[in-house]
Amino acid sequence: MKSNAKPAMFLLVLSLVMAGCSATISTRVSGTGAGLSPPARLSIIPAEEDAPLADDETQSMLTAALSKQGYVLSDTGDYILDFSLAERPATMGVSLGQSGPLLSAAKPKKPLQSCKDRTHRLTILIVDRTSGQAVYQGGAEEHHCKGTLAESRAALVNAVVADIRKPAGERLIPRNGRE
Repeated sequence: MKSNAKPAMFLLVLSLVMAGCSATISTRVSGTGAGLSPPARLSIIPAEEDAPLADDETQSMLTAALSKQGYVLSDTGDYILDFSLAERPATMGVSLGQSGPLLSAAKPKKPLQSCKDRTHRLTILIVDRTSGQAVYQGGAEEHHCKGTLAESRAALVNAVVADIRKPAGERLIPRNGRE
């Protein structure tokens, strides 16, 4: 029996160590507006040089995801897309003004949690170039204890781009990743 106990104990310890590295992440997506169907022509507002989180990589990921969905990207698109990528302590929520609607709720710390959560959020606004009317407002966000913004970026981009065609209100999309 002793020969079987050591491999079993090793597998148990290994599985506990691996469980600490990987978890189910909930990507929260929220979108409003009429939506926009392909092959709509979009112009993406380039990130400002002093905005390190809304960088060229995020714009490249957005461009690729939008193209894959069938949108046409052009400097003279009929619609203008603006985006922002942010990271903040998860204990901070975001609302529109003092009494405005809550855009992103604060996350309370879990019992026995060893580190402080961060919130990674991508926000997108699409407006009609001629009328200035917003056709889509939405965002995707995740809470992470150890995961980085760079690790979250692709999931955030894909979640919000999938929502543009037909905004579905608020929902959760589970994925595996580093919490």
